Amino acid sequence: MWGIDAAYTGGPWDVRAEYLNSTRDPINSGYQGAAGIVALPKLESTAWYVQAAYRLSGTAERPWLGRVEPTMRYGEYEVSGLDGLAEEAAEQRWDVGVNFWLAPSIVTRGVLQQREFTARHDDDVQEETRVLLQFSYGF
Repeated sequence: MWGIDAAYTGGPWDVRAEYLNSTRDPINSGYQGAAGIVALPKLESTAWYVQAAYRLSGTAERPWLGRVEPTMRYGEYEVSGLDGLAEEAAEQRWDVGVNFWLAPSIVTRGVLQQREFTARHDDDVQEETRVLLQFSYGF
């Protein structure tokens, strides 16, 4: 597995990106079923995202508005080697959200997330929309 990430924080902007690539060689499982020991195929996956956030501090007359940070993120995940895993997990995803900073290391976040499952068959659900609410504390 290997990856690379980058981040830029300047003024009100926070821009981030990350790329991960992994390969697992074929392995024999220890499962003893009717078919005996099963060989799991080679598994390859890649994931990446890019995100941007803009803090409204310094641009708003009201102090509480300076704690607001609109965000946008796009990412993709691809997997090959296990069709069942690809059908369940391979996706393209858009996130649009708003962070509200309670303190420099405490944030609440609301996100509208649109996921499109790229390896699913026509009979399966192809996309999903979710609303996420998060609370984070950093130390």
